Amino acid sequence: MSNPICISMDKLNALQVHLDGHNPKFSLEILPIQADDFRVAPLATNTNEVAISWLPRPKHRSTKREVLVEKNSEEHNFTLKSLKIVIDNGVLQLTLSNPGGIVMGIRYNGIDNLLELNNKDLNGGFWDLNWSEAGSSKTRGKFDTIEGTSLRVIVENEEQVELSFTRTWDPSVQGEQAPLCIDRRFVVLRGSPGFYSYAIFEHSEDFPGFNLNTTRIAFMLRKDKFHYMAIADNRQRYMPLPDDRLPGARSTAGLPRSVPVQNCVPRLICHVQVDDKYQYSCENKDNQIFKITSHYAGEDLILKFQPGEIWKKVFGPVFIYLNSVSDGNDALSLWNDAKEQMKKEVESWPYSFAASNDFPKSDQRGAVKGKMLVYDSYISKDNIPAEAAYVGLAPPGDNGSWQMESKGYQFWSTANDDGCFAITNIRAGDYNLYAWVPGFIGDYKCEIALTITPGCDIDVGELVYEPPRNGPTLWEIGIPDRTAAEFYVPDPNPIYINKLYINHPDSFRQYGLWERYSDLYPDKDLVFRVGVSDYRKDWFYAQVTRRAGDNVYKSTTWQIKFDVENVDESGIYILRLALASAHNSDLQVQLNSIKVLKNTPFPEINPEKAELFGVQLLFITSLYKLGRSLSPDQLDINFNFFCEIKDSEWVIQAHSTEPLFSENIYGGVDLAL
Repeated sequence: MSNPICISMDKLNALQVHLDGHNPKFSLEILPIQADDFRVAPLATNTNEVAISWLPRPKHRSTKREVLVEKNSEEHNFTLKSLKIVIDNGVLQLTLSNPGGIVMGIRYNGIDNLLELNNKDLNGGFWDLNWSEAGSSKTRGKFDTIEGTSLRVIVENEEQVELSFTRTWDPSVQGEQAPLCIDRRFVVLRGSPGFYSYAIFEHSEDFPGFNLNTTRIAFMLRKDKFHYMAIADNRQRYMPLPDDRLPGARSTAGLPRSVPVQNCVPRLICHVQVDDKYQYSCENKDNQIFKITSHYAGEDLILKFQPGEIWKKVFGPVFIYLNSVSDGNDALSLWNDAKEQMKKEVESWPYSFAASNDFPKSDQRGAVKGKMLVYDSYISKDNIPAEAAYVGLAPPGDNGSWQMESKGYQFWSTANDDGCFAITNIRAGDYNLYAWVPGFIGDYKCEIALTITPGCDIDVGELVYEPPRNGPTLWEIGIPDRTAAEFYVPDPNPIYINKLYINHPDSFRQYGLWERYSDLYPDKDLVFRVGVSDYRKDWFYAQVTRRAGDNVYKSTTWQIKFDVENVDESGIYILRLALASAHNSDLQVQLNSIKVLKNTPFPEINPEKAELFGVQLLFITSLYKLGRSLSPDQLDINFNFFCEIKDSEWVIQAHSTEPLFSENIYGGVDLAL
């Protein structure tokens, strides 16, 4: 049977330390309980500091407290510098600063600490956020590593310990800290090979406005212990180490966060390769075990708070799981073990142990089920199942508004082959039901708002989505699935190649692919002939500039050649361009030498305005909007044909406003009647 856990949090009222030669003596007063097993240890890194640790006298000795004191004078008088809390459940020891709530140590499997504490800037484990003053349009502002000002014991028994580290806000820290009250929780369960953490953010009516760009929980792991990373079954590798990124070990790749590295883990035969975090990113829906976070989500996704706006949200809980094997040859089995643990965590959600009233239990939540169908008369006269449709509940809004919604909660599911879906464990509140179906343009929104109450189980029945269209599709380049993954992605430059993505479905994550356009089309631009060309081979995944010399780049002009037969002289033909990303580009379109779209500058719709762009961020999807007129994400161009035309030609030119790093990434192109 696993050892019980407990914690003693009686206040330290006074502490005095006296050094007498080589035999340090001390006295301390802890009220209202006594303690024993005192130990004093000078710190090797600083002769002016000593660490004092003790165990409480209650029946369980599994929680240790430690004080770090600093010498004030040559008379050997010491004052309190910091207090640490150690929770030990028999499997791991978790050490946190008091009252800051910074994770200072994780002891597991004979390793004193899994965390790095010797970095120049960030150490240990912590929650942090990035915020800006109200009115800012930037996606990055001030970093704030959240440290608490008070500590409370929420739960303390033989089965569970839950600690709360809170930080309040008042006008004296305006401009220095984000105007939020923040409560960070840490939970340790008996015999568990890990611990949980969650945070409660609150903006009150007397708080000023501000922008919350991102928040996260992060852990700085020891670089001498962690060399291998696993993100998915087919995305695992030995990592370049931090020292490989230092000046002298690498050169600049031309992008702020991408560097070529030459020295990797010794067991690798490592050539020059580019390392950046975007190579390890993925969509949240696909990421349940491992996460590298990025705050480059664009202004549309920033949480913007007005003065006096009342808001509260719970982030988490997340589980930090620890595992190990005795035989190094079995190290790769740790990934499979982590996946099995992930399944157990999913089955246990929402957790019953979280003590905050702001995190409702399962019986305080509701459920929604139904069946999603699609009606498109040009495909079938009957409703067809919306196979693999994404169906979710999000705060009330317009079609597609869920993409920009971050203040509230969202709950999503994927429809099965029959279009049936079920969404469970939904927080009480008012929602709209949204959906989108791969293979069909547009967004679905149920016009009837849903009110979720504790214990409800709502059956919405059959929901029918009718994609917008005016007539049959004459031809189509690509698939309307909100990604450019189906288009041609070239092989990378050998000097930048990352072996992880050779023959990989995410090959678009290779660095420097945009430069390959100039190699493939050194003199003339892309020409696509409908009915002959194959978009998987002949449509480059991004329309970028072409290199014309050293630091000289030219705009590119793509041609789409097609025939028009059986013309409907009274009909309106529509050319639709779906954009996944646009940066520093004026789009021009002409039909048979007649300009139908002139110098149309697009708002930045990539994740990082004016600094990075889609192909640099190694992504092939973005926000989706459907409009009947010019919009950031789609163009519908209306025109007439008055006779049958052979070898008609659309010309699409992305006129660059910068010599380099200008782009359009298309989600698809089609011609409809």
